[in-house]
Amino acid sequence: MTRYFLFIVKLAWKNLSRRWHRTLTTAFVIGISITSFIITDSFFIGVDIEATKNLVELETGMLKIFHPSFFSEKDLKNLDYTIEDPEKISDTLKEANLNEFTFRISFFCQLGNGVNQIPIEGYGIDPDRDELVFNLKKYVQGEYFSSTDSAEAIIGHLVARDLGLKIGDMVTVMTREKGGKTISAFDAKIIGIIDSPNPKINRNTIFIPLSYLQKQLNMNKSITEVVLKIQNMEKVDYTVEILKKNTKIDKYDVKPWYVLGADFIAINKTKRAFSNVLILILLLIASLGTSNALLLSILERIRELGMIFALGVQKTQMILMIVLEGICIGVFGSTIGLIIASAINLYLVNYGLTLKMFEKLSQNNDLGYPMKMVFHGAWNPDAFIFAFCFGVFISGLFSLFPAIKASRLNVVEALHYV
Repeated sequence: MTRYFLFIVKLAWKNLSRRWHRTLTTAFVIGISITSFIITDSFFIGVDIEATKNLVELETGMLKIFHPSFFSEKDLKNLDYTIEDPEKISDTLKEANLNEFTFRISFFCQLGNGVNQIPIEGYGIDPDRDELVFNLKKYVQGEYFSSTDSAEAIIGHLVARDLGLKIGDMVTVMTREKGGKTISAFDAKIIGIIDSPNPKINRNTIFIPLSYLQKQLNMNKSITEVVLKIQNMEKVDYTVEILKKNTKIDKYDVKPWYVLGADFIAINKTKRAFSNVLILILLLIASLGTSNALLLSILERIRELGMIFALGVQKTQMILMIVLEGICIGVFGSTIGLIIASAINLYLVNYGLTLKMFEKLSQNNDLGYPMKMVFHGAWNPDAFIFAFCFGVFISGLFSLFPAIKASRLNVVEALHYV
């Protein structure tokens, strides 16, 4: 049995090696598909990591505590629904050993330069505590807030561009005070312009010191949200459940980052589904190439196959020989794919890919994805292993059809085939 198997293996190898041009061409097609699979996987994982980081560190935090009606569709960011006792929540969080949190006021406003106005989102932030949760200061050009009670502002660089503003200019903020009956309008000096990896922050945001904003909006010491940072993202759900059970917090809503960033999660799921379909199509095309190459090989050596049958080779052995040829092509192709993918992915991980053609689109439109058009890859060993095994498996599977076709040849007709 072993002798026959070794004979079949040698014969399969001989058939591949003497038609090495076709073998390499087919293997290369498989390799390109394997490369496409790995790079696509790396690309999307890298995008997910970067986008999640930008969402959490610049926009949502790990989780938020707020009034149940504050983010409802009917009363979106209504300043009547606030947290009146932030210090009690502060004490509760510290007792639970959750020390990385900050207080904020989130509101909608009109921002004007004396001539034009644009609607944007505003945030009143505590300059000292905000750095515990968010990474905004890193991206500010100019100065950061030195006081919580100063008439200063930091705006996104696209907001500054649209209104023709620069550091040192005055800007007018108009919004409804708490109670919703009075419009508050106040001026603030621009001390910094933020250019972050999150386009939403750049395009649609103004930051104002918390204490100053509380006075302007007649809010006393109340805030709209408490934002927390959790060192271990896997413990976010556990922390949410613990806080919901706390009697001092249970009257408020506690939402994790992936609920606050629901648009991002929805886009991410759609993107993943699309990428999986695309990869499957690529691999199937490559596998059809393997099947086609083996069919051509059989047609070119019908007389040879007839001779092999005449020497006593069984149909199952013939099928095994053709399938082995397909598997060998799959191994060659998958190996080529891994080598090419590793080289490309090394560049993507270290340097990334900038899609300049989409950068203006991301700046001027809300694509729902919290990142600029600079993408980095990520190493995923599971993808490499899966791609190699799948490439070999699918090549072997698609070689069954030509193998079965070869096993059904009539010996006499094959020997007389011209």
